[in-house]
Amino acid sequence: MTRHIRAIAMVDTDGGDGIGGYTYELSEGLAAQGVAVDIYSNSRGVMHELPLPRHHRIFPVLGAPLFRQRHRLRAPLTTDGNSGRAGHDATPQTGNVLGPKRSGRVRTALRDVALTLEFALYLKKQRYDLVWMQWPSDVYAGPFYSCCRRLGLPVVHTVHNILPHETDAGDMARNRDLYRKADVLIVHSHAAGTELRQLFPCTDAKIVLSRIGTYTMFRRDPAARHRSRQALHVAEQQPLVLFFGSVRPYKNVESVLSALCAPALHDAVLVVAGRETGYPDSAPADPLGHTRAQAARRGVGDRVRFLPGRLDLTATTELFEASDILTLPYTQSYGSAALLLGMTFGKHIVASRVGCMEEYLTRYPQHTLLDGSDAASVVSGLTDAVTCSHRAESNEVSLLSLTWSSIAREALAQLNDRRVAATAGLSLTQAFSRRLFR
Repeated sequence: MTRHIRAIAMVDTDGGDGIGGYTYELSEGLAAQGVAVDIYSNSRGVMHELPLPRHHRIFPVLGAPLFRQRHRLRAPLTTDGNSGRAGHDATPQTGNVLGPKRSGRVRTALRDVALTLEFALYLKKQRYDLVWMQWPSDVYAGPFYSCCRRLGLPVVHTVHNILPHETDAGDMARNRDLYRKADVLIVHSHAAGTELRQLFPCTDAKIVLSRIGTYTMFRRDPAARHRSRQALHVAEQQPLVLFFGSVRPYKNVESVLSALCAPALHDAVLVVAGRETGYPDSAPADPLGHTRAQAARRGVGDRVRFLPGRLDLTATTELFEASDILTLPYTQSYGSAALLLGMTFGKHIVASRVGCMEEYLTRYPQHTLLDGSDAASVVSGLTDAVTCSHRAESNEVSLLSLTWSSIAREALAQLNDRRVAATAGLSLTQAFSRRLFR
């Protein structure tokens, strides 16, 4: 029997702000459509600690046996719409289930199987209509998908990245297994859907487009502009260019640093905020060490402000309020949270014509699309942005199609049309009598 989706288990094993922020906003959008959403995350995540309004619940319990964390699984919604913090004051249970940290491969494998089975059976007992995976991990991956489906729990998988940013030899096989076992694959752009079909032709019938929306978790604060620029030692008339988020090779910060050498941008200041990943010369002691070295090599270090590590909601808001231009000279993109954050704050966006960028910016007037991702193209794009007559913010841009309530409504319509909510109706006893993994 088919029924409409009423309750969703949202699973986010990443723990970072990027995926965590998307999961929060999507869950709030689904809640606005009358769907009960529970987020299951790991205890290292930060989203459950943030003072945000919640009309969904969040349980930071992944990575440890649930039976040891019963207190964390009791988090009713309060009368003001906020979720309890699900045991935030408890000591995280992240140790090995069946032995010490230095256990062998057999113990590790048994631990993973135990966590997978326990979690899937728990979700089945809670009578969710589907499991929505935001970011699989080594534990909650292919076998977990199989277990859920055998229990009659459809699996929706958000394809934030078709392949990992830094791939290895086994990534194609691992992702093919995940995509094969998922019932629905969510992509954030037509470009991502096209590439997914090309790399994994078997996914064609499973793909659903659901965009990233503008953010509600960041509150506008125009008054922060002046004090934030003062703290960064940037004059009011100086163009302030922002490179924000995780700094990875494909995001191409090197071209932005080279562009600062151009005479046309002699007065511009660049802020690099985030943490590096994927560079061989990165060091834990300096989260922006590679970028700092590249700036010094080009002789522009005095016009770059480095803000290493994670910024909280207030610091992020102040930084975007202070900035004039957000630069995204990526060499690839499946869907960018930074892009939507720039649109949320009404910034002029300079972006490459790759992946989702052009799709999202079509209805957003304050943008410049680059002809390439090399330094010369970035110089041209930033020069255009600096001199653009539309540099002043516009709050009249219609982004109604990118509200999370609209995104959630469209996603639910597609999922219901595909009968994702139809379950096999297995009881736990029946499930145990069948082979759970395939």
